[in-house]
Amino acid sequence: MIASGATVFAIPGPSALLAGLTVSGLPSGTVLFAGFLPAKEVARRDRLAKLLAVPSTLVLFEAPGRIAAILGDLSALASDRQVVVARELTKRFEEVRRGNAGDLLSGLQSERTKG
Repeated sequence: MIASGATVFAIPGPSALLAGLTVSGLPSGTVLFAGFLPAKEVARRDRLAKLLAVPSTLVLFEAPGRIAAILGDLSALASDRQVVVARELTKRFEEVRRGNAGDLLSGLQSERTKG
């Protein structure tokens, strides 16, 4: 549906994970929720490398100020992997960005990340 240009919105509910997965357009057959990654760069990259070896859609939560670091790590580890950054789901300023990590990182560097 998303691939054909349709806009998909999440409805409010008890789970941000499910709302994010719904609007992502990523495969939902097998999903791994990994929560927050470590704050320190080496530990974060190690954890991310292990998670990328899992054949499933990964769902991560992250603070706005650390999104760029994670996208940078993803660019280095799996540059062609499709990524979705979603914020403010089910709220007035809902935003969903889709693409590979490098493209999303370039787009975010020119603005202040919120929410």
